[in-house]
Amino acid sequence: MNVNAEDFKRLVQNYSTESEGYLRQLHLWLGAALAGGVVALTSLAAGLPNPAKAFAYLLPSYWSFLVGLVAVGVAIFAASMKASKRGQHFASAYNRQDLDNNIGKIPEVLHSSPSMANELNSARNWLAGQREAEHKKAEAAWDVQTIWQRTWAASLCIAGASFVIGFAWPLVQIGLGRPLGDPEKKVAERIEKASPAAIADQVAPVVVSRPAVASHASSQAGGAKSSVSAR
Repeated sequence: MNVNAEDFKRLVQNYSTESEGYLRQLHLWLGAALAGGVVALTSLAAGLPNPAKAFAYLLPSYWSFLVGLVAVGVAIFAASMKASKRGQHFASAYNRQDLDNNIGKIPEVLHSSPSMANELNSARNWLAGQREAEHKKAEAAWDVQTIWQRTWAASLCIAGASFVIGFAWPLVQIGLGRPLGDPEKKVAERIEKASPAAIADQVAPVVVSRPAVASHASSQAGGAKSSVSAR
């Protein structure tokens, strides 16, 4: 199989570009999802009978969304710094390779006198020093970009976990039977409905008062006496 190096370079570049596009979409999706969660919970709390207690009830979700938004910002910054340090690494690696090629073109002069050997090889030694400096820059840049890479991955994980926790908190509380409304108000209404005064108010219209019963009995007794006397 005949393999063209240019085709492989183009293929790697295409896949790298595709991966960067997906990561960019992931950053945007997490940021939009976390901000949308804040807006959704705010609308929900504002529509409840007691918004103040609803906001206090949903406070863990707000904190979770806030942490997620900060994590998304850190992830974007870490991705930028990672790309910058990776670029510095490859630039220094290229300079190192170029200096290696130039050093290889200059033969090393051997002399019995060390001072004379250093003088004759001064140009070669200078290139070797530059090559060592570029090598250190390349390695340092790679180590720093590795740190930013891990920071970026950790920030994305934190943002994703914050999104899940922020939405799961009210759902779990509702599943446990803890309503988002004002439970104290509902309990007070139930107690008020079950109080003796409320029961008496509901039963009072049905009960006939005692004076009315006595007057009715006396009228019936008077009517009976009149009928007996008539006979």
